[in-house]
Amino acid sequence: MQSGDLTVTATRLVEVIAQISYDFWESERFRQAVGFSQLSRIEQDRIFNELEVTILGFVALQAEQYPLLIDLKQETVRSFLQVMRELGLEDQFIETWKLLIKVRFKEYKIDYRQVLKNSRAWGDLGDKERLRVVWARIETLTVNCLSHIRRGKVNKNDPLWNDLRKWLTMIELTFDKVIQTSMYRRPIGVC
Repeated sequence: MQSGDLTVTATRLVEVIAQISYDFWESERFRQAVGFSQLSRIEQDRIFNELEVTILGFVALQAEQYPLLIDLKQETVRSFLQVMRELGLEDQFIETWKLLIKVRFKEYKIDYRQVLKNSRAWGDLGDKERLRVVWARIETLTVNCLSHIRRGKVNKNDPLWNDLRKWLTMIELTFDKVIQTSMYRRPIGVC
Protein backbone atom coordinates (compact mmCIF):
# COMPACT_ATOMS: atom_id res chain seq x y z
CA MET A 1 0.00 0.00 0.00
CA GLN A 2 1.44 3.39 -0.95
CA SER A 3 1.87 6.16 1.62
CA GLY A 4 -1.08 8.20 0.32
CA ASP A 5 -3.32 5.14 0.22
CA LEU A 6 -2.21 4.26 3.73
CA THR A 7 -3.15 7.69 5.06
CA VAL A 8 -6.52 7.61 3.29
CA THR A 9 -7.26 4.12 4.62
CA ALA A 10 -6.19 5.02 8.17
CA THR A 11 -8.25 8.21 8.10
CA ARG A 12 -11.26 6.23 6.89
CA LEU A 13 -10.73 3.65 9.63
CA VAL A 14 -10.62 6.39 12.27
CA GLU A 15 -13.93 7.77 10.95
CA VAL A 16 -15.42 4.27 11.09
CA ILE A 17 -14.01 3.70 14.60
CA ALA A 18 -15.56 6.91 15.90
CA GLN A 19 -18.94 6.26 14.29
CA ILE A 20 -19.21 2.61 15.30
CA SER A 21 -18.14 3.40 18.87
CA TYR A 22 -20.59 6.28 19.12
CA ASP A 23 -23.50 4.29 17.66
CA PHE A 24 -22.94 1.44 20.10
CA TRP A 25 -22.44 3.83 23.03
CA GLU A 26 -25.68 5.64 22.10
CA SER A 27 -27.78 2.48 21.80
CA GLU A 28 -30.51 2.05 24.38
CA ARG A 29 -29.53 -1.57 25.00
CA PHE A 30 -25.92 -0.63 25.77
CA ARG A 31 -26.95 2.25 28.01
CA GLN A 32 -29.29 0.01 29.99
CA ALA A 33 -26.61 -2.66 30.35
CA VAL A 34 -24.10 -0.20 31.83
CA GLY A 35 -26.63 1.77 33.91
CA PHE A 36 -25.72 4.83 31.89
CA SER A 37 -28.13 7.29 33.51
CA GLN A 38 -26.60 6.58 36.94
CA LEU A 39 -23.03 7.17 35.77
CA SER A 40 -21.11 10.42 36.07
CA ARG A 41 -20.12 12.18 32.85
CA ILE A 42 -16.50 11.22 33.51
CA GLU A 43 -17.46 7.54 33.79
CA GLN A 44 -19.61 7.74 30.65
CA ASP A 45 -16.64 9.24 28.77
CA ARG A 46 -14.29 6.59 30.17
CA ILE A 47 -16.56 3.86 28.84
CA PHE A 48 -16.70 5.52 25.42
CA ASN A 49 -12.91 5.70 25.42
CA GLU A 50 -12.77 1.97 26.18
CA LEU A 51 -14.93 1.29 23.13
CA GLU A 52 -12.64 3.37 20.92
CA VAL A 53 -9.42 1.81 22.22
CA THR A 54 -10.98 -1.63 21.76
CA ILE A 55 -11.51 -0.96 18.06
CA LEU A 56 -7.98 0.41 17.76
CA GLY A 57 -6.93 -2.87 19.38
CA PHE A 58 -8.92 -4.65 16.73
CA VAL A 59 -6.75 -3.00 14.07
CA ALA A 60 -3.64 -4.00 16.05
CA LEU A 61 -4.76 -7.63 16.22
CA GLN A 62 -5.54 -7.59 12.50
CA ALA A 63 -1.89 -6.62 12.01
CA GLU A 64 -0.94 -9.71 14.06
CA GLN A 65 -2.76 -11.80 11.49
CA TYR A 66 -1.68 -9.81 8.44
CA PRO A 67 1.84 -8.38 8.86
CA LEU A 68 1.27 -6.19 5.80
CA LEU A 69 -1.08 -4.18 8.02
CA ILE A 70 1.62 -3.13 10.53
CA ASP A 71 2.03 0.24 8.80
CA LEU A 72 -1.75 0.65 8.71
CA LYS A 73 -1.94 0.00 12.46
CA GLN A 74 0.65 2.69 13.15
CA GLU A 75 -0.95 5.15 10.73
CA THR A 76 -4.40 4.51 12.24
CA VAL A 77 -3.12 5.32 15.73
CA ARG A 78 -1.39 8.44 14.38
CA SER A 79 -4.59 9.51 12.57
CA PHE A 80 -6.69 8.83 15.67
CA LEU A 81 -4.43 11.01 17.83
CA GLN A 82 -4.47 13.71 15.15
CA VAL A 83 -8.27 13.74 15.19
CA MET A 84 -8.12 14.11 18.98
CA ARG A 85 -5.78 17.10 18.57
CA GLU A 86 -8.08 18.64 15.97
CA LEU A 87 -10.98 18.25 18.40
CA GLY A 88 -9.01 20.39 20.84
CA LEU A 89 -7.70 17.73 23.19
CA GLU A 90 -4.77 19.11 25.17
CA ASP A 91 -1.30 17.58 24.81
CA GLN A 92 -1.40 16.05 28.30
CA PHE A 93 -4.51 14.09 27.31
CA ILE A 94 -2.96 13.08 23.98
CA GLU A 95 -0.09 11.62 26.02
CA THR A 96 -2.61 9.80 28.22
CA TRP A 97 -4.23 8.36 25.09
CA LYS A 98 -0.83 7.25 23.78
CA LEU A 99 -0.14 5.46 27.05
CA LEU A 100 -3.60 3.86 27.15
CA ILE A 101 -3.22 2.62 23.57
CA LYS A 102 0.24 1.21 24.29
CA VAL A 103 -0.92 -0.57 27.46
CA ARG A 104 -4.06 -1.99 25.84
CA PHE A 105 -2.23 -3.13 22.70
CA LYS A 106 0.26 -5.04 24.85
CA GLU A 107 -2.56 -6.56 26.90
CA TYR A 108 -4.57 -7.52 23.80
CA LYS A 109 -1.54 -9.07 22.10
CA ILE A 110 -0.69 -11.25 25.10
CA ASP A 111 -4.30 -12.34 25.66
CA TYR A 112 -4.91 -12.92 21.95
CA ARG A 113 -1.92 -15.20 21.63
CA GLN A 114 -3.04 -17.15 24.69
CA VAL A 115 -6.61 -17.54 23.42
CA LEU A 116 -5.32 -18.59 20.00
CA LYS A 117 -2.95 -21.11 21.56
CA ASN A 118 -5.68 -22.57 23.80
CA SER A 119 -8.16 -22.80 20.92
CA ARG A 120 -5.83 -25.07 18.93
CA ALA A 121 -6.66 -27.88 21.36
CA TRP A 122 -10.38 -27.69 20.58
CA GLY A 123 -11.91 -29.88 17.96
CA ASP A 124 -14.84 -27.51 17.37
CA LEU A 125 -13.14 -25.42 14.71
CA GLY A 126 -11.36 -28.30 13.01
CA ASP A 127 -8.88 -27.10 10.42
CA LYS A 128 -10.57 -23.75 9.89
CA GLU A 129 -7.60 -21.59 10.88
CA ARG A 130 -9.11 -18.32 9.63
CA LEU A 131 -12.21 -18.91 11.73
CA ARG A 132 -10.05 -19.71 14.77
CA VAL A 133 -8.06 -16.48 14.31
CA VAL A 134 -11.19 -14.35 13.88
CA TRP A 135 -12.84 -16.00 16.89
CA ALA A 136 -9.72 -15.46 19.04
CA ARG A 137 -9.58 -11.79 18.06
CA ILE A 138 -13.27 -11.18 18.81
CA GLU A 139 -13.21 -13.13 22.07
CA THR A 140 -10.02 -11.43 23.30
CA LEU A 141 -11.43 -7.98 22.65
CA THR A 142 -14.85 -8.87 24.07
CA VAL A 143 -13.42 -10.11 27.37
CA ASN A 144 -10.97 -7.22 27.69
CA CYS A 145 -13.50 -4.54 26.80
CA LEU A 146 -16.09 -5.99 29.18
CA SER A 147 -13.52 -6.26 31.94
CA HIS A 148 -12.48 -2.62 31.51
CA ILE A 149 -16.03 -1.33 31.27
CA ARG A 150 -16.99 -3.30 34.39
CA ARG A 151 -13.70 -2.41 36.12
CA GLY A 152 -12.79 -6.08 36.53
CA LYS A 153 -16.18 -7.16 37.89
CA VAL A 154 -17.15 -9.56 35.11
CA ASN A 155 -20.10 -11.93 35.38
CA LYS A 156 -20.52 -14.72 32.82
CA ASN A 157 -24.26 -13.95 32.62
CA ASP A 158 -23.70 -10.26 31.88
CA PRO A 159 -25.86 -9.34 28.84
CA LEU A 160 -23.17 -6.89 27.78
CA TRP A 161 -20.93 -9.90 27.03
CA ASN A 162 -23.07 -10.97 24.06
CA ASP A 163 -23.72 -7.39 22.97
CA LEU A 164 -19.99 -6.68 22.81
CA ARG A 165 -19.38 -9.91 20.92
CA LYS A 166 -22.05 -9.02 18.33
CA TRP A 167 -20.67 -5.48 18.06
CA LEU A 168 -17.14 -6.77 17.49
CA THR A 169 -18.38 -9.28 14.92
CA MET A 170 -19.98 -6.39 13.03
CA ILE A 171 -16.66 -4.55 13.26
CA GLU A 172 -14.90 -7.59 11.78
CA LEU A 173 -17.18 -7.44 8.75
CA THR A 174 -16.93 -3.65 8.44
CA PHE A 175 -13.15 -3.66 8.76
CA ASP A 176 -12.84 -6.21 5.98
CA LYS A 177 -14.95 -4.00 3.69
CA VAL A 178 -12.94 -0.85 4.47
CA ILE A 179 -9.63 -2.62 3.91
CA GLN A 180 -10.74 -4.32 0.72
CA THR A 181 -12.15 -1.17 -0.86
CA SER A 182 -9.10 0.88 0.15
CA MET A 183 -6.42 -1.67 -0.72
CA TYR A 184 -7.84 -2.75 -4.03
CA ARG A 185 -9.21 0.54 -5.30
CA ARG A 186 -7.03 1.34 -8.29
CA PRO A 187 -7.66 3.32 -11.48
CA ILE A 188 -8.65 1.14 -14.43
CA GLY A 189 -5.60 -0.13 -16.30
CA VAL A 190 -3.21 0.26 -13.35
CA CYS A 191 -1.80 -2.92 -11.83
